[in-house]
Formats: sequence, C-alpha cells, structure tokens
Amino acid sequence: MKIINKVLVSVSESDIKDGKFVNKTVTEVADRCFNDLPSLRAVSLPKAEKIGSDCFRSNQALTEISLPALTTAGS
Repeated sequence: MKIINKVLVSVSESDIKDGKFVNKTVTEVADRCFNDLPSLRAVSLPKAEKIGSDCFRSNQALTEISLPALTTAGS
C-alpha cells in the first residue's frame, strides 16, 4: 500500500486481509488504485471523500464497497 498525503495511490494483494481492504485514514483514492486484485471481495474507506477513475476495474470477486463520506467519483 502506498499513501501520499492521505491519498491512497496503490494497493497490492499483500494489503488485503481475508478478502477485505480497510483503511480509516485516507481521504482520497487515486485512479486505478484497486485494479486487478483477484482476492479483493470488500473495501471499506470511511473517510474517503473522492475516488478517481477506474478504481475498481477487473475485480470479479468484489461484492461490497463502503464509502460513506464519498462526494466525488471519477468514471
């Protein structure tokens, strides 16, 4: 996982625990941050207000996304 100034830039398979990715500090997610993570089933980012484009592309196991603070989303 790479975070710069509360922006989640990248996530790898090793950052996923039991199919879930949780981070309670990031406020923004970069473009394509979660692409191609086969084990990813759920994402929880309670403080993320903005997500970039194509953040969740090619994640066929992903069934749950929690972004309660979200105000802006890319394509």
